[in-house]
Order: sequence, then structure tokens, then C-alpha cells
Amino acid sequence: MNRYPLWKYITVAIALVLGFVYTLPNFFGESPAVQVSSAKATIKVDQKALARAEEALKAAGITHDGIQLDFNGVKTRLADTDTQLKAKDVLEKTFNPDPADPQYVVALNLLSASPKWLTALHALPMYLGLDLRGGVHFLLQVDMKGALTKRLDSLSADLRTVLRDKNLRHSGIGREGDRLVIKRRGAMLGRLQPHDLVETDLERNDSGVALASTELLVHRAVYKATPALAIVHCHPRAAIAYSLSRDEIVPIDNEASYLLKKVPVIYEEFASGTPEMAKNVAQTLSKYKIVMLRGHGSFAIGQTLDEAFFWSSVLEEACQISVYARQINEPFIEYRKGSDAYTKW
Repeated sequence: MNRYPLWKYITVAIALVLGFVYTLPNFFGESPAVQVSSAKATIKVDQKALARAEEALKAAGITHDGIQLDFNGVKTRLADTDTQLKAKDVLEKTFNPDPADPQYVVALNLLSASPKWLTALHALPMYLGLDLRGGVHFLLQVDMKGALTKRLDSLSADLRTVLRDKNLRHSGIGREGDRLVIKRRGAMLGRLQPHDLVETDLERNDSGVALASTELLVHRAVYKATPALAIVHCHPRAAIAYSLSRDEIVPIDNEASYLLKKVPVIYEEFASGTPEMAKNVAQTLSKYKIVMLRGHGSFAIGQTLDEAFFWSSVLEEACQISVYARQINEPFIEYRKGSDAYTKW
């Protein structure tokens, strides 16, 4: 039987106890936290910053499980991730009132959830690498303005292609962020070239206004009143002829009946770029995809130029079919069930 001195048994027992104590923090896990640190070397994070953070959280009604100051900055321990995100927003607004010139870095963090007495003994958890943690957590925020700008950039190519390849007389317009692209005043609508396109602001007048189409006011009003990303203004001959004798155009062919139901015809005494015309067209297009201005032309909206041009083409095709049917001069045979449903958009 092997025998060892008592002091060796005592050493092994003490090592086991110390190992157990310093292993305990790994069983308590981690708590979500928010950390505030300096973004500039000239700014220090001190007790004043700690008090400022505590007052901001208290004013916002956010409770925390502890707030501390160390060499990295102010760290606030929170109960869950939802509270963590709310606290981050509050502290971000408090420490960085001017987002364009941030003075502090407000970041999400994780702190050990072990008791204070363990922390006082410097018993800290083992910090695992990304591979042992199962990866890394990202908080993604979509740059909506940037996404819309990229989407609208692709419409410029559509603008040139559609306006050049189609026979229907029209002027197309696309929006780039808060900018408009519209045809030059007096340009030949069927033969537009890149230099015939004028860019101007959605809200304010600038140097592009002098060259822009007289319908600019209408396009601006439509963009503000609707979710449209593209507008096509056409002068379709058959549709204009029908607009002279009725308050709405109800297609008789199957496709247009299904797609359009009916197209309202509105009237303005001076139907070319007036504020009254702009308001009337914008209000109507908030309910319909396309509208006819009596004796003038159509305005159609869509998420792309192709979509807006599609509505314009469907309307003109429907009016031409109606003209041909009336030239035959025979009674119509109703073929649509529930015909009343075809008269509402």
C-alpha cells in the first residue's frame, strides 16, 4: 500500500477546491450588456459618464442588473436581449446626440453572470473563440435609402429601352432617391436620346427645371401621393378619342377587363402642368394604376417603368379593340359572368 505525506494530500485537496471555485463562473453563463467607450483619444470615460448612463436609463424606465466602470468603459448588465437593444438606443442618443459626429462608441456586449464574490476573487469564465461559440452574432440593419437607390439606378436603362423601342407616343420618368429623371421640354417623344433626359430634384427647383417637361409638377405630386417608383405619361390616340365622350373608360375585351376594370377620365380646363391638374391626377392615382386626362393623355404608375408602360399599353390596346368592334356595327354578346364586377378597380 502506497503512503504519501499528509501535506501532499492537503495540497491536492486545496488544488481541487481552487480548481472547482475558478471553474464555477463557466456554469453561470453570460448576461447581455451594453458598453460605452470613448471614440476619440481626447475624451475619457469616467465616473461622470457612468452617472450619465445611469440617469439616462432611469429616465427611460429601463432597469439594469448592475453598472460598472473599468478600463474599457462603462458596462451595463441587463436582463434580456430586448432590454439590451432598448438600452443601446437610449445610450446612443444620450452620448451621441449628433450621429454625424459620434463622441462615444455604444456597443452590445456580454458579461459574466457569476456572483460578485467570484468576480472579486478574479474568478472569470473561460472566453471561447468563435468556433467554440458556434459562430458570431450579427445585428443587421437594412439601409433602405441605399437599397432603393440601387433599385432605381437599374430603371435608367429601362427608361431608354422602353421609350426607344415602343411605337406608342410617351414620355417616361424614373426616380433616383430624391431625384427625378424626366424628358427634356420639346424633345421628340419617339426618338429620345440620352441627352434628352433631365435630372432634377423631387422637392426643390434647381437648374434642371428650366429644361424639364412641363409635366414636372404633376410627376412630383404623384410621387409624393403614391408609392410609385416610376411614371409613364402617354398620348395614346384611341384612348384620347374615347376620353372626349365619357367620364370613365370600361374595356370590353377580356384581358383589359380583368386587368383594368375601368379607367377614370378626369378633366382640367388647362390640362398641362397646372397645380390643379397635379393635385387631381395625384389623388386619382392613389386609387388607380392609370388615369386619363380628357383630351390630353394618360398617366400610369408602377414599381418599374415596364409596369407603368404595361398599364398604358393595355389601355390603348383596349380602346383600339373597342373601336374595331364598333366599326363592325353588330350587337355585342356579353360573355363575362358577373359583369358588374368588371366596372370597379
